[in-house]
Amino acid sequence: MIQKIILMPREALNFRLKKRLTKKNKSKIDVSDCLYLENYFKISHQALILRLKLDNHIKNKEYQNSKDINITKAAKRYGYSTELYSKVKTDADIIVESDYAELAEEALEKNKISESRYNEYLIEGGYGYLVFGDEDDEF
Repeated sequence: MIQKIILMPREALNFRLKKRLTKKNKSKIDVSDCLYLENYFKISHQALILRLKLDNHIKNKEYQNSKDINITKAAKRYGYSTELYSKVKTDADIIVESDYAELAEEALEKNKISESRYNEYLIEGGYGYLVFGDEDDEF
């Protein structure tokens, strides 16, 4: 939670929220305001609505209702990127489709490169799992 406080200081949140509501001539926060603030501060929907509740900008009922919103769908509807709401990609999520590993293998088999150079190429090309393997892999 401390990171969110540093990334979104209370004064900054209050300033942005007041400016937004004044500009829109509103007194209540809705999903479009949440999307704006989430994208401005680059924080998750859950983090924002919890902060809004803790800072007494929304009541518990509004907080509960906000938790149930499909925020990705709302972001699309209001024209915001959904990247902020997507699962963080890890190395395991990256799919590489090329003949790079095959070419490296052929070069190794033809003794054009050493095994250490082969391993280096695989790692640099995103195929580190071929070098290090996974616990579940059997070669």
